[in-house]
Amino acid sequence: MHLHDKHLEFEQLSRRLSRYNLLAIVVLFGMAGLGVILVSEFLYYAAPFVAAGIALSLVGLKKRAMRRFRELWNEKHGTPMSP
Repeated sequence: MHLHDKHLEFEQLSRRLSRYNLLAIVVLFGMAGLGVILVSEFLYYAAPFVAAGIALSLVGLKKRAMRRFRELWNEKHGTPMSP
């Protein structure tokens, strides 16, 4: 609830990234399934690499989004004090 109440922009970004992760899983199983149905070794063996590429790009996207969120937070609230 804290994210929803206090950080709505970050929660929306997190939900969007979760949908992209689901897309990577669907692509993985979809390509593997098509590879089995069409008896295409290329699709069957390429599916993990395509899904891994999507997953790696999502990791980079999430890191960039987190960095941007921290920058906006620091602009609005100031730099956090270290203990």
